[in-house]
Amino acid sequence: VAPGLYILDMQLTDAGGDTSELAAPVYLEPQIAKQRAAVIAKLRGVVGHDAARATALYPFELAHAINEGRREVISYDFNRAIDRSEQIAAALSQGHDPLYQTTGLQNRAYRFAETGELIPYQLYVPTNWTPGRKWPLVVALHGANLDETNMLGRASGEMQKLAQEHGYIVVAPLGYRINSAYGDTRGMGKLLGADTERVRRSEADVMAVIDLVSKEYDVDPAHMYLTGNSMGGGGTWWIAAHHHGMFAAIAPAAFGGVDKDDLAGLHDVPILAVVGEKDELGMRDRVKQSAELLRASGADVQYLEIPGGTHKTAFDKAMARIFDFFASHAK
Repeated sequence: VAPGLYILDMQLTDAGGDTSELAAPVYLEPQIAKQRAAVIAKLRGVVGHDAARATALYPFELAHAINEGRREVISYDFNRAIDRSEQIAAALSQGHDPLYQTTGLQNRAYRFAETGELIPYQLYVPTNWTPGRKWPLVVALHGANLDETNMLGRASGEMQKLAQEHGYIVVAPLGYRINSAYGDTRGMGKLLGADTERVRRSEADVMAVIDLVSKEYDVDPAHMYLTGNSMGGGGTWWIAAHHHGMFAAIAPAAFGGVDKDDLAGLHDVPILAVVGEKDELGMRDRVKQSAELLRASGADVQYLEIPGGTHKTAFDKAMARIFDFFASHAK
């Protein structure tokens, strides 16, 4: 068969005659070893340019990790990614860094110091970005069974449009691995079956990406914001509570579950808690209860229920309100 992505659909039958189905992606890339060697050859002798080098090498390390069973992906266009790797490597070999402080939508990777792995993240930088002034940053956390490309791509790229309009940089981390809960050991981490070390590294990945982007793009520490939907909403509650004073405002969506241990960490940060009227996972009551608990403790929290909104669509419909909320708050 031709190179590319295939879905392997398997029907399993046990000894008792009961059947079930399993589907798994299979990527056929017969030239990948040769392409990897060519990219490495071009990078040989290149010093520095860490972001560009990591991004160029990422497709090859990802493929190796998938084959070893150490990584999983929701979807990935190896052909397109490898083409970009070759372009980056060619530019670096000629003394030009095509990534550093560039603008627009970008798929990037960096070397996670704790494990040495390359971890992806997605970034949007307004096209009118310039150095020499401080820029606001929104950190956007995706939900379960999704990846770092979800937040900036959903609703036909609405978050990119809002970022451009408001002049905000947006970064969307992977969270180390898919379904790793951004550090939340109490709820989503247990529910998704992630081990505690993987969950801890998920939070560490978010913090590392914030640091990288902040240094490269002159982020204003007084205008840093955090949002997320579903599992990303849970991560928003968790990270804000455990990094007290870091964010000027937060907007968790489609996830409730705040308890008394979170109150101190969330007491001084303005909060917009978002949920859909028709959230099919039962988050409406949980988000409302979380908002009431925080309000009773004296926290600055607003509750936004989207009429007709579902677990997925409420966040999309609320995005403009979320950016307006962020624009009205600074540390």
